[in-house]
Amino acid sequence: MTLRGTGRAAAFTPEQTGTFAVKVAKRLTATATARGGLAGGGVSTDLTCAVRRGESRTLASVQVVS
Repeated sequence: MTLRGTGRAAAFTPEQTGTFAVKVAKRLTATATARGGLAGGGVSTDLTCAVRRGESRTLASVQVVS
């Protein structure tokens, strides 16, 4: 599966080990494409997500180890 999005993203290089939150903006738009499968074709769908005011914008966390 390939996930592609548009917008701004910032590069981040941690100076130390630890766990870092991956957050999204107030609104996220992406296109998901799955290739292959039983029929050998592919399926694409557009994804849109809006975060409600006051809700967490944390998408995932990344753990950096030495």
